[in-house]
Amino acid sequence: MATRQAAAAKPAVATRPRRKAPAESRPKEGRGAASLVERKLQSLGLHGPEDFLLHLPLRYEDETRVVPIGSLRPGYPAQVEGEVLRSEVMYRPRRQLTAVLADDSGELQLRWLNFYPSQQKQLEKGRRLRARAATCAAACSAARWCIRA
Repeated sequence: MATRQAAAAKPAVATRPRRKAPAESRPKEGRGAASLVERKLQSLGLHGPEDFLLHLPLRYEDETRVVPIGSLRPGYPAQVEGEVLRSEVMYRPRRQLTAVLADDSGELQLRWLNFYPSQQKQLEKGRRLRARAATCAAACSAARWCIRA
C-alpha cells in the first residue's frame, strides 16, 4: 500500500515548451524527400507533364505495329494479324493446339502447349486473329493473342 501511495504522491513532471529549431538546422531548399524524387525524375528526363505522358515502361512492346507474315524474321518478336485457315489438337509427345494463320503475304503456324477448350473453340476457320510472339523457323509459339472481328 505504501508504494502505491508514494507513486500517486509524486509530482507531475513539468513539460517545457518546445523551442523552434534554429534556422541553420532547418532543412534547406532542395533537400528532403520531395526534392529527392524531383532529382530522380529529372535524371529520367521527366521535367513537365508532357514528359510523363510520353514516358514508356522499360519492357514496353509496341502493339500498334502489325507486321505482314511474309516479312517475319526468326528470333524477333512481332505482331501479326490474319485469318485462321485451320486449327487442330495434335498428340505429339504431349497435347498441343496448332493453328495456321494466313494473310496476303504468307502463312504461319501457331502452337500452344497450354490451352483450354474455350481457346480451341475460338480458333474456328475464317476467324481474324492477332498474335504476338517470337518466331522460330516456320512456327510460332503464341504468347499473346486476341480474336479480331
